[in-house]
This record gives sequence, structure tokens and C-alpha cells, in this order.
Amino acid sequence: MPLPGTVEIAPTDEGGADVFDADNGAYDSSSYVENIGHEITNADIPPAVDAAWRGLKVDENGGVLVGTETAAPYFGVAWRTERVNGIHRYFR
Repeated sequence: MPLPGTVEIAPTDEGGADVFDADNGAYDSSSYVENIGHEITNADIPPAVDAAWRGLKVDENGGVLVGTETAAPYFGVAWRTERVNGIHRYFR
């Protein structure tokens, strides 16, 4: 599900990228230390998405109903970047 209002998704990991020269050409290599993280900057998170992330419900007026009982689901985040050469790189 795309996230409307997304301004930026930035990796926050302790790692780096480099070019690895192999016999049959150059390859991008990435190294990561510990956990791969990310920061998401949004102009606004729509109420339906906010409710889905936190396991809440949306009322008939579009407001998020916040109570003491929540059942937040597990979810993943994935995004795609385009490199200068036009090739896409996927992160999750």
C-alpha cells in the first residue's frame, strides 16, 4: 500500500556502499552493521493509514478512535530509489 504524503524515506543504518570489481564487471556492494533502520518524513499521515498502523479504528467522520485496546499488526516498509544510470534499487 503506498503511503500518501510521503516526503522522504532515509536509511539510518550504520553501513556503506562501495563498488566491488569482479572478473566480469563492477558491482555495487552494501555493508550493514547491526539493524537496518529508516526514517519516514510525511507531510501528513492519512487517518486510515494511522489507524491501520496502530491497530485502531476510524469513525464515520474520518477521525481515529484512540482507546485502551489496540491490536497493532506487524508490517514491513519497502521503497525504491533510482540511481543515476536509471537502475532501480529496492530496500525493505
